[in-house]
Amino acid sequence: MVGRFSSNAWADLFRGEPTCFYALELIPNVNTLVIMAAHETTHVLHHRVSDVPFEGATVAEKLMLEGLATLASEATVPRLKDETYLWPGYSTTTEGHEVTAWLADCTARRPELKGQLLRDLDRDDPATLGRYFDAGSKNRHERTPTRAGYAVGYWLLRSLHRRFRLSELIRWERMSQEIAEALRSL
Repeated sequence: MVGRFSSNAWADLFRGEPTCFYALELIPNVNTLVIMAAHETTHVLHHRVSDVPFEGATVAEKLMLEGLATLASEATVPRLKDETYLWPGYSTTTEGHEVTAWLADCTARRPELKGQLLRDLDRDDPATLGRYFDAGSKNRHERTPTRAGYAVGYWLLRSLHRRFRLSELIRWERMSQEIAEALRSL
C-alpha cells in the first residue's frame, strides 16, 4: 500500500475491522518490515481482545499500547538495539536527531518524563497525546523529546514483562492504575 508519507506503518479500522497498513515505499528492508509487522499486528490483536479503542485512548493506554507493541517487536526480532525497535527503518528522528542520541535524551530525562506522565495519565486530549507520541507534532512540548512516550512505554512494558507473559499483558484492560504503579517504580 502506498502510505501517507508521514508514517511507515500504522493500525486503524478498515470497514469496521482492525487492520494493519504498511507504506512499502518507506520500508528500507525486510528486517524493518518484520519489526513493524510485529508492532502493528500487536495493535490489531490488542484491539480484538480488549476494549481499548484505536481513537480516544488516554496517555496510560497509549503507553501500554505502544510499549506492548514495541516489546512484541523485540520478541519477534531479538537482540537488536532499543532504538531499532523504537524507530524501525530510521537512523534519525523526524527532527533530524540521531536515534541513538534521541534515546540517550529520553533516558537522561526519565525522571522528568515520569513526573509529567504521572500527571497526564488519564488525559486523552490531542495536545497531551501529541506531546508524548507524535513525531514532529505542533502539539509536542519543546522540552519533551519527540515520541518520548514510545520509549517510556517500552521501558514500562519491559518491567511488567518480568512478572507477566505477553499473552497476559495483551488482555489488560485496567491500565491506568497498573501503568501508574509501574511508572512510579520505573
